[in-house]
Amino acid sequence: MSKIIIQLLLVPLCLLTAFSFPLYGTERDTTLNYFEGSWEEALVRSAETGKPMMLSILANWCYWCKAMKETTFKDPEVLDILNNEFMLFRANAEEKKGEKLSAKFRATSLPVLIFIDSEGRLIDKNTGYIRDNREFTKTLSSYLESPEPLKANIDVSDLDPGFPGFYLSSFDSDEDWSEEEFTVKAFQFLDQLDRSEWMDEVAWSVMFRFGIVMAEMGAYFLENYHQFVENFGEAETFAHLNNLYNYYMFIHAQRGEEEEALQLINLLSEFEPEREEELGLRYKVSFYMQSRDWNKVLDQLENHLRTSNDPQLNSINSVCLNIHDATSDREILNRAATVMGKVTEIEPAYQHLDTQASLLFRAGKTQKGIEVAEKAIEVGEKAGIDVTDTEYLLEIYGNR
Repeated sequence: MSKIIIQLLLVPLCLLTAFSFPLYGTERDTTLNYFEGSWEEALVRSAETGKPMMLSILANWCYWCKAMKETTFKDPEVLDILNNEFMLFRANAEEKKGEKLSAKFRATSLPVLIFIDSEGRLIDKNTGYIRDNREFTKTLSSYLESPEPLKANIDVSDLDPGFPGFYLSSFDSDEDWSEEEFTVKAFQFLDQLDRSEWMDEVAWSVMFRFGIVMAEMGAYFLENYHQFVENFGEAETFAHLNNLYNYYMFIHAQRGEEEEALQLINLLSEFEPEREEELGLRYKVSFYMQSRDWNKVLDQLENHLRTSNDPQLNSINSVCLNIHDATSDREILNRAATVMGKVTEIEPAYQHLDTQASLLFRAGKTQKGIEVAEKAIEVGEKAGIDVTDTEYLLEIYGNR
């Protein structure tokens, strides 16, 4: 496998270039009880009480941070388990304390929740809005009952284990930095390290922060993928894997290297066997979309609809919308409309019917488009959805 990976990944560096939320009743306390001392004091208190820590890294500008505050963190079960069983600490990513914690725990998008056991060992990291509160409470319970610390030797009290200056600057809200320039610096920093150091906290932080996936570093990451998972967690490692595949699908599409792209996609069974079907579809579609090979994109969607027990209908809808916007080839548009017709047979949702109608109109199938558009409006109105766009579409094509 190593030779194949290195051949695929040895790409020159030169190729880089207001809303409202439902609230729970006011008869109970709906506030998280955050510890107000220093980070060091919070870790000491966690050890003294035997309670694991949940660190929340947030920002004033972060929409999903506010969303989670008004939904997830007002759920009674979530509140009970967090306030009673955890030490809670929060940091604003725009303040100096928050910037240091963001750099330490690689908070590259917000909100971020970091879980640390009472012995100061990193358990897990969650990035993004939490949609399933029941599942979240189960996860929190698992941290209490049978925590499995990550294997990386990370001292959570040491907020600067030797990070390079440019890495720290990238978390400074007052710093005006160039992503391209810092990516080059990150590559050069990692390149001067011994390969054995690429698994260390500092190297991984730089690699993850700047998405360094090219050349030998990408090959090393794939060869040691499962060790990265054990050291730094599944979520972070998978996010980096996704960056790698997106990067190489782009590179191979630019070069017209279909065989190389498919070889890399075939390796997914070694990294994420349980998600092989989902990811295989994602990256094949990505490669063919960037290659503008619409027929092969549609081949993938048709095969997925034919063989999958749980087809990704929303993803298919998104891809067909992109095709709608990207080409005026009526044969391709009609084929995409046929794909969406199969989607609407499975799930006659408004958004799917609207996409199908739009494709039919652009493919010159006006009468069929009118029928589907009228059905979309009917379905949308019943669901309380704004159907103005479909009505406008129907007005344009219906009067021709």
